[in-house]
Amino acid sequence: MSKSRLLSKKKSYDLDQLEKILVLMEKHEVAELQWDRGSERLQIKVATQTPVAHFHAPVAEVIEKPLVAQEVPSVESAKALPANQRHVLSPFVGVFYRAPSPEAAPYVKEQQTVQVGEVLCIVEAMKLMNEIESEVSGKILSVLVENGQPVEFGEPLFLVEV
Repeated sequence: MSKSRLLSKKKSYDLDQLEKILVLMEKHEVAELQWDRGSERLQIKVATQTPVAHFHAPVAEVIEKPLVAQEVPSVESAKALPANQRHVLSPFVGVFYRAPSPEAAPYVKEQQTVQVGEVLCIVEAMKLMNEIESEVSGKILSVLVENGQPVEFGEPLFLVEV
């Protein structure tokens, strides 16, 4: 199965678009999203389980509109870093995990060298385990978040020397 497609019996869904929808659902505390294809009805419920919106526009119009993630600046990322250092930022609001399971070793440790694409940690968002990969090659100088702690969008997770 390719990374960008989730296959269903009737239709293929774009995982990138689904991920954006899930991020927006979490941001706005949406507990349930439901739509019917027959009459193109969409119903959204927040965590209190009260309907907040009913749309009768075609679902394709709602889904195909571009979703724009808002960048939330963090205090840590606003600090100037030396030219040879980079923060690895959380792409989601969620819970930070250093290892794939409680009994497993951490993906990375301080002073460890990492390559582009290497898994650094997991951020659990909406019960989905999202592996966070390094976008740079370098040495992990510091792990900035404790295992099992909540993280915000844009919050620095690691400090890497490139």
